[in-house]
Amino acid sequence: MPVSNAEVHQVICAYDPDNPARNTGFGPVASSYLMSEEVSLFKLAEPILRPPGDSATADSLAYEGLPSDQDLIVRRVVALDTLFRGNLRSQALISARGQFTPQVALGLDHADWPLGDEVTQVRLGQRLGRIDPGELDRRGRQGAARLREESRAPALAEALRHLTTWVLTDPERRFSIAVSEVGDNPRAVLLGLVDMLSPLVPGRWTFSTLESVESKSYRLIVMPEWPRPGSHNYGRRRLGGQPAPDGPAHEAASMLVARYQDYGLDGLEALCREQRWYSMAPTERAETLCSILTVHAGMTPYKELTAGPPVTPSPAEYVIEGAEELEGLAEHQEAHDVRTPGVQAPEAEETSVPTVDPATEPLSPGQGAEDSALRSPEAESRDREAAALVERLLQPRTAQEAQDLLFELHNSVDRWSESEREIACLTALRLRLGLVDDRPHAESWQPTFTHDAQHLFDLLVRDALLWKGPALAWAVFLREHSDPALPDPLRPVVLRMFELYEHKCLSIHPVFFVVMGRWAIPRALQLDALSEFSERKAPPMPNRPPRARGRVRLTGWLPGGRRVGTAERTPRAGADAGHRARPEGTADDIRRLFMAVSVAVAIIVAVPLVVLVLMLAAVNRP
Repeated sequence: MPVSNAEVHQVICAYDPDNPARNTGFGPVASSYLMSEEVSLFKLAEPILRPPGDSATADSLAYEGLPSDQDLIVRRVVALDTLFRGNLRSQALISARGQFTPQVALGLDHADWPLGDEVTQVRLGQRLGRIDPGELDRRGRQGAARLREESRAPALAEALRHLTTWVLTDPERRFSIAVSEVGDNPRAVLLGLVDMLSPLVPGRWTFSTLESVESKSYRLIVMPEWPRPGSHNYGRRRLGGQPAPDGPAHEAASMLVARYQDYGLDGLEALCREQRWYSMAPTERAETLCSILTVHAGMTPYKELTAGPPVTPSPAEYVIEGAEELEGLAEHQEAHDVRTPGVQAPEAEETSVPTVDPATEPLSPGQGAEDSALRSPEAESRDREAAALVERLLQPRTAQEAQDLLFELHNSVDRWSESEREIACLTALRLRLGLVDDRPHAESWQPTFTHDAQHLFDLLVRDALLWKGPALAWAVFLREHSDPALPDPLRPVVLRMFELYEHKCLSIHPVFFVVMGRWAIPRALQLDALSEFSERKAPPMPNRPPRARGRVRLTGWLPGGRRVGTAERTPRAGADAGHRARPEGTADDIRRLFMAVSVAVAIIVAVPLVVLVLMLAAVNRP
C-alpha cells in the first residue's frame, strides 16, 4: 500500500454492517484507494481510526506514523443518526512519511478538511478523490497561524509552562495529559508545545487530543480522566494536578513561554542557531536555554542576535550557469519585442508578456541600494543558514539523516523571511533540486531526485516565483530538461504549476514567460490535442505549418481507425526520424471502401456456391 510523496489519499470509516472489513460493524465506507488497499489500511490503523474505550464521545484529532512508512492525520467526528445515537466517523489523510508536519495537522480546522461538514453524508462504497498536497499544506499552515494566536493567549501561559517543564525534565518520556491541564482548546496548547520544543527536543511529535485508554502510540495524548487503578500505563507519565519540578528546567520553561507569547515564532529564532540541542543531556539543555534567553530578555527578535559574517549571500551567488545570457535576452525582448523569423507570432491577447508597473513590481529581497542598506547582520546570517540547510538536504545522505533534515526544513519554512525564501529557492535550483545523475548519453533518460520533486517544488520554489531571480533560475532549469519534452517526474510538477497559474492561484514574475515563452510549457509537456490547453489559440510549432483540425473520415471503422492528415501527424517519441507519413485522402478512402465491399460480396457469393458443390458431389456419389 505504498503512497508517493506527490499524492494524499483519504479514507472515511463509520459504523456499517456491510463494510468491506467484515468486522463488528465499524470499518471503511469510502476512500480514494482500491477496496483491498482500504481494508489493508484499516487493519493497520484501526486503533487510531477507532480508539478503544469511551474516546468516541466527542470530536478529536490524531497524528501518528504507521509501520508502513506513512503518516496519518485523523479527525474523529461524532454525528447523530436517525435514532439520535452518537455514531463515530473517522476521516484519515494518508501520505508518505515526512510530508505532513504536526503544525499542519493541528492547523487543519473542520472547514479546512476535504468534504468539510459533509463527511457525515458519505455513503457506503462512495469513491473519493485524492487530495492536492500543496493546497492541503497551505490550509494547514494558514490554520496553524490562526491557532498560534490562541496559543499565545495569557490564559494558556500556566498550562504551557507546566507541560514545557515536564518535557524538558524528561524529554524521552511519553506523556498523558489530563483535560484539566489544557482546558477547552487542546489543539492550541499542543501547537504551542510543538512550536517551542521541536527545535530543542529530538523525536517525532505525534499526538491525540482525546483518548480514554493509554497505549504505546502517540507522544502526547489528552485524557478526560485516568483509567481505573491498576491499568497498564505503558511507561507514560501522567500529568494532572501535580506541581512541576523546580530547577533549571522550570526556569527555562518560564522564560521560553514568556518569549513565545511575546513574539511568537520570531522570538525563537535565537534558539535555532544552536545546532547541538538534540545531543545535549536534559540538564545541559535547560541550563543552555536559560543562558540564551537571559541574554536576549527584553530584546526584540530583530536586535537579539550578535553580528554575523560581514558578507551576505547575494542571489547572484546562486544563479545557474547560463542565466546571465537568458536575462540579457529577456531584457532585449522586453525592450525591442524581437520576433523569430519564419515563425508566426501569436495573438497579443493570448501570448503577450504581462506588463508590470515598475512602481508595483515585486522586488527580490536584497534588491536595490536602500534595501541593502537596511539589511542587518542578523538577516545576512539567517540567509546563510537557510542556504546551508537546503545544501545539506540535497546532498547524498542516509535515509534517516535525509528524513531529519526534511523535518527540520518543514519547521523552518514558516519562519523564513522573503530574503531567506529567495536564497533557499536559488540554492535548490543551483543544486538541481537534488538531481542525482546528470543527463547521460542515452535516448531513454529519466531524472532521479534525492527527494520527491513535487514536494521540493511546493516547499522551496512555488512561493518564490514572484521574484525575478527565482523565476529566471526556474526557467533555466526547465529549459535544460525539456529537450524535446519534460520527462517524469518533472512533467507533473510543471503541469500542476501551469494549472495553478492559469487559475490565477500562482504569481510568476514576467521574466519567466519572456525566457520560456507563454506556450513553451504546453509544448514541453506534449499535451494532448484535445486537452484544455491546446484547444486555445496556441501558436504553431517552430518550422512547422499551423495546426489544422483533423477531418473525420468515412474509414473510421477500418483497421487503423480515424487517420490524421500529413500536416497534423507528428512522429512518436523514439520513432525513426526518417519515416514519413503516407499521403491519404478521399481517393484512398474510396478505394479502400471499394476493396472492402468487394471482399464482402465475394465471401457472400462464394459460400453458397461451395455448399452447393458439396451437396451435388454427395448426391452423385455411387
